[in-house]
Amino acid sequence: MSLFGVGFPTASAAAAVHAVSAGESAPVNAAVPGQRPLAQLTEVHFKNYTEQTVSVAIAFEDRDLCKYNGNIGTRGWWQIPPGGGVTHVLNTAASWVDFYAHSADGRLVWDGTRGTPGVTMLTNPSAFRSCLTYPHPGWNSVSTRYHYIGTGSSIYTIELNYQG
Repeated sequence: MSLFGVGFPTASAAAAVHAVSAGESAPVNAAVPGQRPLAQLTEVHFKNYTEQTVSVAIAFEDRDLCKYNGNIGTRGWWQIPPGGGVTHVLNTAASWVDFYAHSADGRLVWDGTRGTPGVTMLTNPSAFRSCLTYPHPGWNSVSTRYHYIGTGSSIYTIELNYQG
């Protein structure tokens, strides 16, 4: 699978957390022991109301792939198209997700300085998949915005608008 033309492996079908690129379907019958069945996962989507493409990176609870690195996974980048387009980026059993986003020209930024601050994560300029506490010399440190998504939702959409 690729994210925006860059090779990017996803979580295995047995994982309850699954990052997806635009147009990809998430697994429908997988679950991790001790977590909600996949049917109870929340799909996290982003909707872009601006006139520019917005790049999004996320941090989320990932006790499967990041169990030895802080239990928080980090992924990027999804290109969210302008004009109200919706992009599915993640299925999760967690009740929260943190994100950092910016427009192509850098004028619009969604980070922890507005809204509820989330974790500080490292981002790579190209597509990445890592864990929060894994060191990456040379990567950029960004402040994320926390979003409570609940545990009973089947779909949760984070809206990106001009207020940043």
